[in-house]
Amino acid sequence: MSLLDHPLHNEQRSPSQVDLKPPPMLHHRARFLAGMAGLLLSLLSSAAAAQIEHGGLPPSQRRPLQRVVPTQRMRPVDRLALQAEDQAAGHANGGHGPLRFADVLPVELGLRNAGVWEELGNGDRVWRLRLESRGAYSLALVFRRFQLPERGELFVYDDARRVVRGAYTELENQLDGEFAIQPTPGQALTLEYFEPARARGQGELELALVVHDYRDVLGTQSDKSGSGGSGACEVDVACPAGAPWQLQSKSVVKVLSLPTGLECSGALLNNTANDGTALVVSAEHCGSLTHAVFTFNYERPACGSGAAPTTDTLVGATELVVDPTLDFRLARLRDPIPSAYGAFLAGWDRSDVAPTNTATIHHPGGDVKKVSLDNDPPGKASTFWKVFRWDVGVTEGGSSGAPLFTPQGRFIGQLKGGSSSCLFLDGEDFYGRLALQWSLVEPFLDPIGSGQTILDGLDPSTVTPLPYDVTGIYPPVETLIPGTRKIVRVLGTGFDNIAGMAIDGVVLSNDSFVPTGNTWINLDPPQLDIGSHTLIVRQAGVDKFLSFDVIAPPAPRYQVMNGDPGDPVISFSGLDFVYGGTPGSVHYFFWSFSNVPSVHPLLSLGLGNNFTQLRHCGIVTIPPRGWTTGHMPIRGGVVPPETTVYSQTACINCGVPLPASNLQESFFLF
Repeated sequence: MSLLDHPLHNEQRSPSQVDLKPPPMLHHRARFLAGMAGLLLSLLSSAAAAQIEHGGLPPSQRRPLQRVVPTQRMRPVDRLALQAEDQAAGHANGGHGPLRFADVLPVELGLRNAGVWEELGNGDRVWRLRLESRGAYSLALVFRRFQLPERGELFVYDDARRVVRGAYTELENQLDGEFAIQPTPGQALTLEYFEPARARGQGELELALVVHDYRDVLGTQSDKSGSGGSGACEVDVACPAGAPWQLQSKSVVKVLSLPTGLECSGALLNNTANDGTALVVSAEHCGSLTHAVFTFNYERPACGSGAAPTTDTLVGATELVVDPTLDFRLARLRDPIPSAYGAFLAGWDRSDVAPTNTATIHHPGGDVKKVSLDNDPPGKASTFWKVFRWDVGVTEGGSSGAPLFTPQGRFIGQLKGGSSSCLFLDGEDFYGRLALQWSLVEPFLDPIGSGQTILDGLDPSTVTPLPYDVTGIYPPVETLIPGTRKIVRVLGTGFDNIAGMAIDGVVLSNDSFVPTGNTWINLDPPQLDIGSHTLIVRQAGVDKFLSFDVIAPPAPRYQVMNGDPGDPVISFSGLDFVYGGTPGSVHYFFWSFSNVPSVHPLLSLGLGNNFTQLRHCGIVTIPPRGWTTGHMPIRGGVVPPETTVYSQTACINCGVPLPASNLQESFFLF
């Protein structure tokens, strides 16, 4: 059954339109729940499990295939020229910033325009395509579209079939429809997709990027000496200097951002729910973490000797916060961390008090894990911590995003860059300050709203996995929460990889919710009426139903356009408004070019400069559903170009003093 066939659907419209005209109420709860289950079964995609390789053999290894596999050759990659660019940009050994390891080659290759199909009988078939990028040490792949049907399988292997990745199945389908495969050794690889007869034509594969590794990241990782190119003054975490930092070391990962071809460091952080959610932090300039390879435990087992393991990897993350000004990225790993990795979630300290000494753990030059120590307090420079001089080790290219730890082992910021090196030990390094990032990361590091300033780390293996369930919504949903970044948390347990959500029979768009933690999901709900509603959450084919109530806000609420401060406005298109409040309340609209408050015993506003620059126009009455919309045309010349306008409403029949709404700020382009 499709949405158009479902009894709760009245007309063809998008989820953003449906909320303007809610579906009719059904009189029997049993019929309602049955309808909801049918709706979700037909519309929500299958839940994506952890990105793992399910094993098995490609069809071409189980039976002889006759058709010649075509080869798609990539444009030539000039390794020497790229290395010269790296040297000039400071990406080479001894330089700072992210370390480039690959040339990223855009492509448009898929089932419909490349490769060859071959029939296997009984309607089953297989598609194959060979990719070659001469001179590559390894190749990684990023898919623009990856949607496999039930029993469909994708394998990737090198020419000698020494490395066979897969099978990837429908369990790897992601909400955004994208996917990535970590580097496979060699300058050529073959994609082999099996499609069963029952799903003929349903599979979707379209490559967006071929990542040509010219630094030999796999060869470096497999080097038993562990000499990945870092300076001679760097110190292994297995050395005596790293002994006090072994727990923190288990939180540090090597990061390969496939879409950018950059290599950095990152760290896992704990949250106040202590639920084992794998949050990873790195630097913004390292590039997207959505399709990144995270390598755990890449370190020597002994000081200066032993082989560093290379198999402890995960691929992909859901980005939660990206801030270029503070050079900060926070993401949640898409896959659960295997217990065998022995990972640790570092604690944090947002007090912004300079510690007596600091440590950083990182992957300089893409090398095995190193530790650097400063025996003195860091200073503050603008929005960053400043390490004046390292007493043990330094940082280098590839160290970007590495965590800075207090003596108690708590994270206080991530490496932006600096000038330290083994040739210049007096160089300075700069780290972001968690305290200044807190407003952005609070929903994720403090999901329970504890207000804690410091938090200890957590061994995720000590967290007892709980079964999947949905238990509540926090805070209570009000009729209007201004702004596009509405924070409503769906609470529960066992949130591994949510496949879809719906409210009152309307399937929510994938970008309206983020499966943020093991026990919470951040939801941006559509505009809902006062009254009872039903939420459905799907994971691994299982639907959970939750009834919740929408209530009138305690004071008038008001939103201009998207509700975000500084939203750009084009005058000739006019302004759209949403008003929320108690049904029957009458709201009076004010606006001004000044955000200096106007204060009177009967009315206090955040604009108008003591009522001297205050203008007003429009009165609205809130209907029974608790909210209403409006539109105001803007006559040309009324608002000068590049002007900020402030607006607010007040309820004139809600008693005295008159309760005022939130203040809105709009920027008029022209």
